[in-house]
Amino acid sequence: MKGICNRVSLLLLSCISFTRAACDLDIPKDAQSVFDKFGNATFCCALLKRVLPSQTSFPSDEMYQQEQNGAGILGYWSATEVVTAFGVVLNANNESHADLWRALQGGNSNFGIVTRFDVRTFPQGNLWAGQIVYPASTLDQQLQALYEFTEATGTIYNPPADAQVIFAYVTFNTQQIIANFYSYTEPDPYPPVFDNFTSIEPQVANSLRVSNQSDFGNELNTGTPNGLRYIFATATFANDLKLFRELTAFANETFQPLTDVSNVTISFVLQPLTKPMLSFGCNRSVLGLCPSDGNLVILDLTISWASARDDDRVYAAAQTLINGSVQRAKARGLYNKYEYLNYAASFQSPIQSYGAENVEFLKHVSRKYDPLQVFQRKVGGYKLPR
Repeated sequence: MKGICNRVSLLLLSCISFTRAACDLDIPKDAQSVFDKFGNATFCCALLKRVLPSQTSFPSDEMYQQEQNGAGILGYWSATEVVTAFGVVLNANNESHADLWRALQGGNSNFGIVTRFDVRTFPQGNLWAGQIVYPASTLDQQLQALYEFTEATGTIYNPPADAQVIFAYVTFNTQQIIANFYSYTEPDPYPPVFDNFTSIEPQVANSLRVSNQSDFGNELNTGTPNGLRYIFATATFANDLKLFRELTAFANETFQPLTDVSNVTISFVLQPLTKPMLSFGCNRSVLGLCPSDGNLVILDLTISWASARDDDRVYAAAQTLINGSVQRAKARGLYNKYEYLNYAASFQSPIQSYGAENVEFLKHVSRKYDPLQVFQRKVGGYKLPR
């Protein structure tokens, strides 16, 4: 289940599938004005399963909002407690070990073991969100709406509320649907920014409502059942309608031979990453993304299936889809090298996608805090290029 926690965070609801175990978490009653401290091993499930005296939420690493039982608190990771290879406990933040703090935001398991996150929070109320399921015959309307939504929200730096769309073109063996998730961080039903989507007919199902984010987390969690085999892969492209049409057609062609795979579900998911979003991390994170990259769309390819005997076929098809999509985007000058690490497949190199300058910075931090390179040689995950 690699990547599930942050995979879903980009779908607005981080951590709902990371674990189903019961977790204990001490949350201060005055959650509006203090730093809430979350243990690394338990925070995911606790965020959405613990009933809090206040309504709390905060953005994930992709600037999307998370919320637990109630409505919320927006905020950000303000510090991390890190244990180095020498057993030294460090508090990394903007003022202390700031280089390590920056490196941890995208650098993966290359510097130490994070044992605590400090999260700054502030209150937020309920939101309007939910899912609409459409027949696959509406695909072209959906792609047009996605392109226009990304362009429109990509020019608004101070919106009255945060509006997000997750476009999901889903294949269940031989059946296809479109299952989009929408969210708006005010309790205002059907805001005009979504009109191009919500006006599309017919609609097979519609769960849009005003509620809290844990409620929506439970809804999305039904789409990630336990007991199956999974692969994730990713790529990033400029927002372009003709490219969307070309890539969805290529996906249909690539995955048609998998229709006989037992219990296969193929999700071709497109998620806007707009210039206002990129402005938050430009020149501060190591991801190498800035508004100058333009309005982008991240492809999250997720495939689940039942039997190990189909592994080779599924892996090969996933790699074919990603490589072919990248080639098509490059041919039209619409490719962005960024690979979102928590969606990346084993055949991808997300850290290299941050750019040479950021990779050199990560290497420097690694040598400084882990001179024996324990986390390069003895710990799994995506390693820094040598």
